[in-house]
Amino acid sequence: ANDKSDDIIRASVLYDYICRTLDRLMGEDAISTENIRPLLDDILSDYEEPMAGAKKRLLRGLEIIVIAYYASLTKNRADTLFDGLCK
Repeated sequence: ANDKSDDIIRASVLYDYICRTLDRLMGEDAISTENIRPLLDDILSDYEEPMAGAKKRLLRGLEIIVIAYYASLTKNRADTLFDGLCK
């Protein structure tokens, strides 16, 4: 973690990409895994790779982060609904 030589993006820029992605997804009527990748391609259009393959790794990482975020929201909603059944 302390070795910065293989970093493909600064933490602040990664955070900005995550926020921009979630903001745009929240503005859509329906969120699906199919519309995440094209959106990420658009958001990362100005990203310049510091090394070969960095953009592909960044796209995959952001896709995982966004899907995990929405999975946690879905699970929390399912837990709430389930808890309501048990009362």
